[in-house]
Amino acid sequence: MRPTPKGAPSAVNETLNAAMAALHHLDERVRRELFQDRLSFGALRSLLAHTARLYPRIFARVREHLGARGTLWWLADIAGAVWSERRGRASSSSSAAGDGVEESCEEDPVLEFARRAAFYKNSEGADE
Repeated sequence: MRPTPKGAPSAVNETLNAAMAALHHLDERVRRELFQDRLSFGALRSLLAHTARLYPRIFARVREHLGARGTLWWLADIAGAVWSERRGRASSSSSAAGDGVEESCEEDPVLEFARRAAFYKNSEGADE
């Protein structure tokens, strides 16, 4: 993040400090999801709510930084992520795993990798 051309340089630090303080108050799962770039909408909502309580100007800063058009695109991206998350949840709950790999949002990343590697290794031998 960079300060906007007309914005104060400290605005970026204030915003990041508020977000990190909010993360500190949330549980470890939310922090892990954020830094692994797998943040669910529920976790994002919690993060935004805590950040807004600690730093009420956060949404004004977002608008200052992104502008009106950028803010609308940001909101559209959030809506698209919610749509995708709900659609993915609905399809995974209504159908059995057709590829033999069962999806889980709460699975430990190390275990998920090992499971997928084993699946890939087994499916590779079947092709020969």
